[in-house]
Amino acid sequence: MAPLRPDGGTDDDGDGDSDAQRCEACGQSLAEATHRRVVSAVDEDQVVHHQFCTEACLETWLE
Repeated sequence: MAPLRPDGGTDDDGDGDSDAQRCEACGQSLAEATHRRVVSAVDEDQVVHHQFCTEACLETWLE
């Protein structure tokens, strides 16, 4: 998994461009999200950031 930039994107190919991050619950682009939520967790000794476009999507994912 590529490291996250402060804006939530990744630099997988090294040229600064990346695919838009998407909500893990509904798939909406996070670039358009105004109430973005992030849940960080440790998985196999690496920090993983789960990103959501709204509080409702976060709650759906937690269920």
